[in-house]
Amino acid sequence: MYPTKRYPHFDKVIRFSDVKSYVCDPRKVAKHSFFPLIHYIKVSKRYSPKLINEAEKDAHRQHIKKKERDIMYAAHLDGYIYRYYADRLNQKYDEMAMDHHIDAVAIAYRDNKKGNSNIQFAREVFDFIAAHPHCYIRVGDFEHFFDRLNHMYLKKQVKDVLQTESLPQDWYKVLHSVMRYTCVDRKIVAPFYDKRSKRYFKSIKDYRKFRQSRRDAFRVNQAGVGIPQGTALSGVLANVYMIAIDEKIQQFVQSYGGLYRRYSDDTIIVIPLDEGPSVDLKALDDMLQEWIHEAYLSEQLDKTKCFFYRDSVLYDASKQDDSCACARVHAMDYLGFTFDGKEVKVRQKGIYKFERKASTAIHHARAIKRKYHLEKLPFRASILRYYFPNGYKKNQSGRRKRQSNFLGYLDRVDSEFQDRRVSCKSEKQVVKLNRKIKNAYDRASE
Repeated sequence: MYPTKRYPHFDKVIRFSDVKSYVCDPRKVAKHSFFPLIHYIKVSKRYSPKLINEAEKDAHRQHIKKKERDIMYAAHLDGYIYRYYADRLNQKYDEMAMDHHIDAVAIAYRDNKKGNSNIQFAREVFDFIAAHPHCYIRVGDFEHFFDRLNHMYLKKQVKDVLQTESLPQDWYKVLHSVMRYTCVDRKIVAPFYDKRSKRYFKSIKDYRKFRQSRRDAFRVNQAGVGIPQGTALSGVLANVYMIAIDEKIQQFVQSYGGLYRRYSDDTIIVIPLDEGPSVDLKALDDMLQEWIHEAYLSEQLDKTKCFFYRDSVLYDASKQDDSCACARVHAMDYLGFTFDGKEVKVRQKGIYKFERKASTAIHHARAIKRKYHLEKLPFRASILRYYFPNGYKKNQSGRRKRQSNFLGYLDRVDSEFQDRRVSCKSEKQVVKLNRKIKNAYDRASE
């Protein structure tokens, strides 16, 4: 049973139970007409001390770096189809991953690793590093990962996972809709939102008239590469795409007693240097580039970082020279954490982002209070729920249920890293963060 999502699209909100027989029928899916995806740009702001925007008067905001991501989401019925076929493909992928000994490699978009999050995945890597007094660490990032997935290569990989020489009609239809997708910008269709039906356009007939008159607004992906980020099928297809590369890297790294993990487009390789056969790091990098290029991908060179770990200290290994002359590195980043060789901390960017969201919410509430001359601060329940410790919300039965927020995440981090080879102490970060948010809230409530 899949959850009902209530975002507006070209079709009405519908429960999975009402369309289950349709979604699970290959004959109907093979003839199904998919709606265009709705596209929007997700902007995330990050603090970067290296960035200086001289046009910004506020010195603090001069270091705000904007990152844009193209997000696309499917219509409700289409979304159920993608989810159903994603589950089927994921099951086949899990079986192949076990057979090829890469089940532990891909850690994102997996349905057989429930209960684990980036906390457990990061902890495993840091424990492995700490267990080897001398090792080599390579952190990589694929460039425009989802936008570069080659369609011919992807179809070959999907057929291998499904163990078929040709795709069945329903699988072909679903895969074709994701690769040769059509999308339209949300800003273009937003004016046509119908409050009564809670969707864009009052009827399918009105939608079709609009599409006929505004064909220029609908973009079709004809490049032969790229799949949209945002559909339930995208993450599974990304893992399927990487099977051959993951297997080659895993076999090589394991031959040296090392560890290889990939979280979507983020990779990390750890190879012990004091035990087993010596490894040619230059040859390793050359082979990685060759395998990556075989799949029509490339790495972001500015985000590829190499380190030597020796006696709880990190050194820069970008010159592939394992010597004491290497420059000492303050810390390395991985899955939202920083590791300095001895201790793990939650990445400061994550804390800053949470603090900024809280400040924005409180500032907005304060502005509303002043504008309408209210006695009390509005939106107090939401602010307390999302930005304070022990926030609560009411569930469907009316009972109070603890709301998971970033502060709760920090508590889970401390709990997971207790009694491990490396510790993660975020008490000072949490105390400082709580104090800032509480002071802002008190000032707004006055």
